[in-house]
Formats: sequence, C-alpha cells, structure tokens
Amino acid sequence: MEKINFTIIIPHYNIPDLLMRCLKSIPIREDIQVIVVDDCSPNAETYKLTYPELSRPFLEYYSTVKGGSAGRARNVGLDHARGKWILFADADDFFENGFMSTLNSYLNSEADVVIFDYRSVLSDNLSIPSERDNSHRPFLHNYPKSDIYARSYFPCPIAKMIKKSLVEKHGIRFDETKWSNDFYFSVSVGCHAANIIIDSHVIYVICERNTSLTSNFCGSYDENKVRAEVAIRCLNLSCENNYILREIKHPLIDIMRKMWKKDKWCFLKLYLSLSPISEDIFYNQFCNGARWKRKTIMFLFRHYFILQKRLNK
Repeated sequence: MEKINFTIIIPHYNIPDLLMRCLKSIPIREDIQVIVVDDCSPNAETYKLTYPELSRPFLEYYSTVKGGSAGRARNVGLDHARGKWILFADADDFFENGFMSTLNSYLNSEADVVIFDYRSVLSDNLSIPSERDNSHRPFLHNYPKSDIYARSYFPCPIAKMIKKSLVEKHGIRFDETKWSNDFYFSVSVGCHAANIIIDSHVIYVICERNTSLTSNFCGSYDENKVRAEVAIRCLNLSCENNYILREIKHPLIDIMRKMWKKDKWCFLKLYLSLSPISEDIFYNQFCNGARWKRKTIMFLFRHYFILQKRLNK
C-alpha cells in the first residue's frame, strides 16, 4: 500500500462549483489523499458525471447516510483517513498557491499540531478582503509562547496540520450538529496535543458568503442554544486542562449574551452546566463589573431553586 503523508478532508453540501475551485487548489500527488464527503446534496448522484474533478487520481468520494451536519461528514472522512497528517477544508474555501511546500517542511515534525496563517476574501470577488474570522489572527500570533489561545480559543479546524495518531489515540471526533460542530473537536485537539507549532505562512483562503451558516450568527433560538451548549463544554475542557486566558473573552460570553436576551431561564439552565472554575471565569467576564447583571443572575438562581423544590414535593 502506498505511503500517504497528508489526508485532506472536505465536507460538501450543494455548492459543487465552489467545491471544484477548492479541489483545483490541491495538487494531485500520490502521497496526498483527498476525501470529499457529500452531506446529502440534491442531485449528488450526478456529480461524478458532471464534474470530472471528482474522478481525479487519489481522491475518494463518500456520502453521509443522514444530512444536516458538516461534523458528520468530517467524521466519515476521519473513518477513511490514512495520512500521517490530517487537514480540513471547507468546500467554499481553497488553499493558497504553493501551500504544499510549507506543509512538506513539517512532514517529519515532532509536533502534534501545526497551525498556519490564513486570509479572508469575498467568495464572489476574491480580490476584495473580508473580515471573516480575522479577529483570531492577532491572538494566534500574540500568544506564541504559551500557545493557549491556539489550543482553546481558535474554534476552526482549517489551516491546521493534525497528527492522525493524536486523533486516534484520544478518539477525537466532531459533534454531529448543524451548528458549531467543529469547536469541541478543535479544543480537544488543542488540549491533548503535547506540542503545538504556530507558523506565520498563509496556506489557506477563507471565503465569505452571505448564505453561509456563520453569516447570521446565533440568529435563531435553536442555533443559539446548540452553540451555547458546545461552547460550555469547550470552556469546561479548557479549564480542566488549564488552558485558559482570563484576560481574553471566551467565545461563550457573546453566545450567552444573545441567549440572555432571548430566554433567561434557558440561560440559567445552561449556566448550571458550567464547572466551578468555568463558572468563576464566565461570571466575571459576563458581568464585567455590572452589578445589575450579578443581581439578576442571583435573582434567577433563587427563584429557580424555589421552583425546583416545589416541583419535587
């Protein structure tokens, strides 16, 4: 069996033209296993006839049995991955020209994870820069020594080389949810990695589309709740492994602020799932010195437990 150095996993749903753009950015090499996993797209059975790029050498094409989650598609890809290193790409993004020479330089690295830089553009006009996910970039480079931000606060699997042995050893998989399926995976990889390298080379291009799942962040109640549940698990795991930055606002804060406005009782139930250390960090960052928030939270706590006692009688 041929030696596979890199496996690139690409989940896809109903954007075949953009998927072709992504695939064309990846060189055809026998040591690069490309896995495309379709998440029950309409007319997916016609793709191989319509798009010859899906029949290129060293590409494997799979489908999920149930749609609605890029995480499920990525897990299917992980089940078939054979490379020493695993990378992920979104179907509407693409890799920078010459990125493989940068990856090759780390082929025999002792690191468990290598994180690279990226840039963002508008999908319809690649010459126009975008601000999508750019808020993470300065923090990735400002904390290179402790690398805590890279481990616990960067929620995306893109622009990363991850040792397959690390993923297998700890049984790390994606949440099979519609939203935020990659956050806990990324934090799990960060917390279990013995050594992380942060490289300033740009290898990946994020493309912003108005129809993407992140274009209306936490717009619905269900999305808000799912993202909050995932972010709480991530904060708990980060605190458990002591990869936490008290001076940097955790992503959970903004998510829970949206839930606070939508449903304070749901907010309280979510709050109760925080570990003691996580609760302390969240409480201070969420309230941020505002006494009315502290008083309101305590009011909700008091009435919640009174209601629980009455229901249990």
